[in-house]
Amino acid sequence: MRTKSNILAHIDWLLLVLYASLVIFGWFNIYAVSYEPAYNHGLFDVSRSAGKQFLWIITTISIFFISLFFEARFYQSLAYAFYGFTILLLLGTLFWGVSVGGHKAWLQWGGQPSELAKLACAMAIAKYVDEANTQLTKLKPQLILLSFILLPVVIILLQGDLGSGLVFVAFIIVFYREGLSPWLLLVGISIVTISVLTLLVPRIYLIIGTLSGALILIGLVRRTLKKIMLVVLMTLGTLVLIEGFNFFVEKILKPHQQNRIK
Repeated sequence: MRTKSNILAHIDWLLLVLYASLVIFGWFNIYAVSYEPAYNHGLFDVSRSAGKQFLWIITTISIFFISLFFEARFYQSLAYAFYGFTILLLLGTLFWGVSVGGHKAWLQWGGQPSELAKLACAMAIAKYVDEANTQLTKLKPQLILLSFILLPVVIILLQGDLGSGLVFVAFIIVFYREGLSPWLLLVGISIVTISVLTLLVPRIYLIIGTLSGALILIGLVRRTLKKIMLVVLMTLGTLVLIEGFNFFVEKILKPHQQNRIK
């Protein structure tokens, strides 16, 4: 175990303050949306959502301080086992869980395994990235890290919990800090931008804009066969994305999931 001075020296205080601010802001928002003028419910009333959230905050703070007394190697040794355990919990919830809010993502005793899966996924990714031979410039480590994310996401989507599944996408941002090509980030941003535009702009305008942009690019670049083929492939990919995302939202997602996306 570490001494008190060592513990304090290794705390990222800026990160801790930012995280605490988000927690408090979320707590106030829960109180605001559940506030009823006719009743005098306070922030600490455990019969209301805000009071229950306060109990969870206190519990989490206690666990946080206890966790500081263990070396990082302790968590590294448990990372993969914890990840596997949460995958089993997610699978069990898929078959034996309770349906709440239109998706089957809760256990009988009220817990939501997808919350544990976020922590387990972070631990597994951190352990793998920390290994000496991990180089994110190579394809194999990229696929392994992507599988750490996709496995729980697929199970969570099968449960119908689109909101929790989307949270896991944030893990990809960490990969760029570890050396993943920024071109892949640019592609990802482009895909997200086009998907959002599909929700806001009529498809015919997007299709016309895409084809017009392709003709302009062909006119601007040096007309080699390789560059023309690249523009054609990018154009086809954009058109497929527009039609595919629209089909996914309108035909596959349920109404409450569509509203969450929009």
